[in-house]
Amino acid sequence: MSYIQTYLGKMDPLGDIDDILKHISIVDIAHSLAMKCRYGGHCRQFYSVAQHSVLVSKFTLPEFAMDGLLHDAEEAYFSDIPRPVKKMIPGWEDMIDKMKAAIAAKFKLSPTEPEHVKEIDDRILIDERKWLMRPDSDPDLVWPNVEPLGIKIKPWPWQKAESEFLNAFRRLGGTIDPSLRRR
Repeated sequence: MSYIQTYLGKMDPLGDIDDILKHISIVDIAHSLAMKCRYGGHCRQFYSVAQHSVLVSKFTLPEFAMDGLLHDAEEAYFSDIPRPVKKMIPGWEDMIDKMKAAIAAKFKLSPTEPEHVKEIDDRILIDERKWLMRPDSDPDLVWPNVEPLGIKIKPWPWQKAESEFLNAFRRLGGTIDPSLRRR
């Protein structure tokens, strides 16, 4: 077993799918993503994966809003690794795919990420670059070639990001076990 400590307990993210399903919790996901900084922390100020997820959810079509909110949920159990690095880690995609499948099953999402969610994710990435990265950053870095959404990114403290993530989950029809309140 390869257990990791989560906010609420423990999980074997490499175990069998039934064990993973038993331990996935929206509270663990919200807390962890609120505590994780996007871009491996290489932005001008703290900006959480949870806030990014709330924004993706907000700007997707309503039928994909929960998919948008949870599109990076596996990062609660694995880290937010920058896109170019992920592609270089052998076996990474298999581990991520397994966790994404478990999360999709747990929350009754599409088994594959909808293209619309991917598009909104890429468009927000361009807005994030404008508001969060150094203005003199390397222009030769590869970023998606899409139009930004045109939104201003104002980073939230992690507590607000966690709260907004859980509020969005509830608004979209998700339920949270009341025994899992923040400690």
